[in-house]
Amino acid sequence: MFGFRSSPPPLPAEVLARVVRLASVDGRMLMILGGLFAALSAFSGDAVGATAGVLATAAAIVELHGVGRLKIGDPEAIRWLIRSQLILLAIIILYTSARIATFDPVQMRALITPELVESFRNAGLEEAEIMPVVENFYRFVYIVVGMVATSYQGGMALYYHRRREPVRIALEGDLIEDEPKS
Repeated sequence: MFGFRSSPPPLPAEVLARVVRLASVDGRMLMILGGLFAALSAFSGDAVGATAGVLATAAAIVELHGVGRLKIGDPEAIRWLIRSQLILLAIIILYTSARIATFDPVQMRALITPELVESFRNAGLEEAEIMPVVENFYRFVYIVVGMVATSYQGGMALYYHRRREPVRIALEGDLIEDEPKS
């Protein structure tokens, strides 16, 4: 077999430990990023961004709730982890869709510095061509964010879903081992 070794699949207890560790880190990071995003958006007067940040923080709470339930042995807790990823995915898709649909050229024009206008001119753009390029780039960025979120959050939901059975086995095994033997 040309020296290739096939390693055995991880034991259910190892899968459970990995899921708990990943969900704990993911949930905490999401709570920090969602809270920071909400605060910065609120500070800048962006109600849509602040709402998205608060809702993302709520998705983090759902994920951490699932972690807590896993730690106390609830085999159905993995559903909370899957839901948290799908909730976050929906929030990000709604947020990016709202941003794409509500491009404000007046607000964007205020953000374009004279130096940036000069850079556009040096790149061969006329004054009338600058805003369409900025608008296309703006929409492109939000489309990419939506696609990355779909890949990442969808991948995380699938990761948790595929580990449901080993997690259930690990939790049932732990419960069985804790029972007094006769």
